[in-house]
Amino acid sequence: MNKKIKILLLSDGTGKTGKNLLHSIIPQYQDLDYELEVRNNIRTIEELDRILLEASIHHDIIPFTFVDLKLRKHVVDNSQSLNVVDLLGPLIQQFSTVLKQEPNYIPGLLNNRLDDAYFKKIEAIEFTLRNDENISAQDFGEADIILLGISGTSKTPLSLFLSTEGYKVINITINDNLDLKELFGGIDQKKILCLTIDAPKLAEIRKNRMKAKEVYSQNYSDLSFVQSQLDASDKLFKSNPLWPVFNVTEKSLDHIVIEMSNVLNQRKLTKTKQDSRFS
Repeated sequence: MNKKIKILLLSDGTGKTGKNLLHSIIPQYQDLDYELEVRNNIRTIEELDRILLEASIHHDIIPFTFVDLKLRKHVVDNSQSLNVVDLLGPLIQQFSTVLKQEPNYIPGLLNNRLDDAYFKKIEAIEFTLRNDENISAQDFGEADIILLGISGTSKTPLSLFLSTEGYKVINITINDNLDLKELFGGIDQKKILCLTIDAPKLAEIRKNRMKAKEVYSQNYSDLSFVQSQLDASDKLFKSNPLWPVFNVTEKSLDHIVIEMSNVLNQRKLTKTKQDSRFS
């Protein structure tokens, strides 16, 4: 087939669902030369009629994903000369038959939810990148999590992983010049999650960093120095019972994040129960 096929997708939502379906269907037709145009957020019969008139002149196939019943019926009743394809209608009808329940017929529900979640996730990622080992006390209040640990305890990759789950994360490297008592004086201590690791594993990680020509002190990977830093950080963590400690040795990021999420969710549940007692 040499002719370019012009496809006009119509939707009363964003059109994303229809585009995804078409991008799954079209590759089934080898070497199909096509052009896809999308008209979305169609809400009135008048607007639909104008688009259908244009489509009758310029387009070969008109798939549509109307959730609104009157728009869907109007296309079917007034498109005898058009190659229209209802992408959603038969699927919705089949679900209604099986579930014995009528749908809401509200356009864009899925995409609105996805968009909200998407933008919240992007905001969390941007916040986390801005606060990657860059102490900004004014962001403490907005943070969901503050990760605390010595160098090499996977703070950065964990922060980024957590941010993709929607958490706003600040990560801070413990060092001798940092006054944590002053730094954390006015914040919710339950935001702080601590990281530790077995000394031999941390020494190995640090040796690999030094091989990669990253700039560190000469004793950075020395086992006795590593152990002394871990002992100091463990002592610090034990001084505050509100700071849970997670050992990251030989654990995948998703495993550690699950452990952290369990602690955070349990704290939310406890707070909800406490609040209900006094409401």
